[in-house]
Amino acid sequence: MAGPWDKYAKTGGETADQTGSDAMPLATGGAGKPWEKYGGGSAGLSDEDRQSPIPDSLIETGKALVDGGKRDFETEWMAGAGAKIRAAREQAEASHKAKADAYGGSRFDAVTEGSHAGVFGGYDDEITAALLSPIDAAIDAVKGEGFDMGRAYTRKQEQLDDRKDARRDAFPVASGVGETAGGLALGGTLAKSGVTVAGKDLPLVGKTGAAALEGAGYGALYGSGEADPGERISGGLAGAAFGAATGGTMEVVGSKISQLLAKKNAPASTAATTSRELKDAASDQFAASEMAGVDFNDTAVERLGKRLKLAVGKPNEKLRPKTAGYLDEMDDLFTGKMSLEDFEEFRQVLGKEIKGASANDARTLGAMKRVLDDFADNARSTDFTGDGNGIKLLKKARETWAQAKKTEIVENILDNAERKGSGKYTQSGFANAVRSEMESLYTQIQKGKVKGFSDAEVSLIRQMAKGGSPSKVVNALSKFAPRGPVSITLGQLVGSMFPGGNIVVPLAGAAAGAAKDRAALTAVERLRDGVVTGGSTATAPALPNHARPFIAGGVAAEERVRERLSDRR
Repeated sequence: MAGPWDKYAKTGGETADQTGSDAMPLATGGAGKPWEKYGGGSAGLSDEDRQSPIPDSLIETGKALVDGGKRDFETEWMAGAGAKIRAAREQAEASHKAKADAYGGSRFDAVTEGSHAGVFGGYDDEITAALLSPIDAAIDAVKGEGFDMGRAYTRKQEQLDDRKDARRDAFPVASGVGETAGGLALGGTLAKSGVTVAGKDLPLVGKTGAAALEGAGYGALYGSGEADPGERISGGLAGAAFGAATGGTMEVVGSKISQLLAKKNAPASTAATTSRELKDAASDQFAASEMAGVDFNDTAVERLGKRLKLAVGKPNEKLRPKTAGYLDEMDDLFTGKMSLEDFEEFRQVLGKEIKGASANDARTLGAMKRVLDDFADNARSTDFTGDGNGIKLLKKARETWAQAKKTEIVENILDNAERKGSGKYTQSGFANAVRSEMESLYTQIQKGKVKGFSDAEVSLIRQMAKGGSPSKVVNALSKFAPRGPVSITLGQLVGSMFPGGNIVVPLAGAAAGAAKDRAALTAVERLRDGVVTGGSTATAPALPNHARPFIAGGVAAEERVRERLSDRR
């Protein structure tokens, strides 16, 4: 089919296929191309021009010009950037000099005056103005301007306030350091005087809430002190809010640090040691002590018998029948030599008698047992024959056996708590199961039915008997954990009081319930490790007394940062 392109068709019978192209007309033949009138393509060039390359000298010249221009640009740019940096630095130095001149003091003065602001809770300018205003009012009266205390106070307070602003502008870091140091001094003084609640386990809020309350008090003080006249209340409320957050956070951080330190200083974990293993170890130690071949000589045994009679005192078969029975056999038992094995057997029988004895008998029999222990612990080399290490092994065997019995008690508590509280959709949960078991154990200890626990261990058992986490806030929130009909209903009832509460309250309760379970498990494991190792179960307090002043200092620093950010806005 013919078209307008036909006028550019090839001549001489050539086809596109013959030339190897169907997209571009040949440079020769056919009608003239419309672009040739603009000198486009290679039209008008000689064959030599079409084939001649660009001279190398021209290429090198071009490169040199480009490289030179690049270097000139970089040099000019660097010079300009350097000039801008110098100008900015000079401007900053000039600005700082102007602020320092307006302040009229040094960096040391800024630290000193800042400490005054921290010590007086931000009321340093008001207090100083109150002290100096009588003098200024008297000077005004001498000048004939009248004696006006109110006018003199307002003027002086405004001057001091302006100086405080100038000080903070000129030396912000030094001022902040001084104010923080002053806050630490204020908190330290009040803490030593007993004016503090930080570290106390307050009802409902616990230690975290106590620290938050103290932080709120300092925040209200600093917030109102730094506020302008007429804005004291709003400033105090804002300061109290931020101070409470600061105090609570510092208590939590302090607690975490103390826990890490306690773990670092704690003995190696003995979680793998069971009561069965401890009993086996004690049996081995008893056997080793018997193999030492220790025999107490007749002189030492006779001396021991006399001491036992003195410990018992005057016999009374009606009040102390079991004690009287031992007295009747005393002469026969403590005559001649006595092996270490017979000595230990007598002591164990005496211990069993004490458990089922009346109060009067238990007192005298206990005195006899203490005499036996003292005799063995302080035996002289002339009192016995055989290897003296047997006596040491006997004492170690007793300690190991006592640890085994206590470990067995804790293992049973863990087993019962897991069986009763774990894996069941009940309101009690693991933490409450532990609390119930520990409450029973503590009651037995108080009645004297279970003995051998140290004071630190009894204190920890009592704490677990009270139940839950050491934090009263966590304990309160855990009541909303959806673990049963009662807690679910309670969580929904409280949650309905504010938007989204029906979801937030149960979630918070579930998290708190999990925290209670972890705290209960941690406490039981700590008790278990303590009884296994024979070491102390006590831990460092969450926020020791000497750390409490940091709350005041932290609030003072927080107040300064908050004001700085507010000034920038």
